[in-house]
Amino acid sequence: MIESINLDAPIPPDSFAVSVPAGVLFLDNREGRDDTYRGVARRTVTDVVAYADADPRRYKPFVPPVKAGMPAPALEPIAWLDRDGKVPPPSLTGKVVLIDFWGIECGPCLAQLPEVREAAEHFTGKGLVIVGLHDSSGTLEKVAEFAAKRRLTWPLAIDRPGEGFGATFQAYGVRSIPSAAVLDRQGRVAFLGRFTEALAKAASLLEEE
Repeated sequence: MIESINLDAPIPPDSFAVSVPAGVLFLDNREGRDDTYRGVARRTVTDVVAYADADPRRYKPFVPPVKAGMPAPALEPIAWLDRDGKVPPPSLTGKVVLIDFWGIECGPCLAQLPEVREAAEHFTGKGLVIVGLHDSSGTLEKVAEFAAKRRLTWPLAIDRPGEGFGATFQAYGVRSIPSAAVLDRQGRVAFLGRFTEALAKAASLLEEE
């Protein structure tokens, strides 16, 4: 039962704060839909707006540093691994390569894993190598443990530290995950975008033989 209401009372700022758990994907359209900031909360966030305002990446126009047809940035992670631990790097020369930019703390990335698994199994031995490049926050132990638990069988790697998600993420202009890139057999960037479209582009490159 409400006994009294004071309409002139000040409203605390935190009354409008929206909190989200780690792994939530949020879109910031305040600068216009042509430069939407897409981010994944990498920790529990008590105020989404304050969190976005504090992220320096939000104020950078989204202009990918590489475009289709350009030589692909080097893929030089701090470690290659599988579900058993550290492994030598896979042979990528002369192969079509699809890089899946992801992280174990990213909810949308985890939701996409069944699609990545199905693609990796389907294209085994067919000239396409799918690489799961984890952001630089991952550790060898945690990512390998996760790979064993989820039965991830494709090549995995952990990116080098750098601005945002990591040095390679930065080199490809990746500001949100999951994202994907496709490299042709000559090591040139063929596509940047979502995994589903990337897979279609990779399949078309294989058919060009």
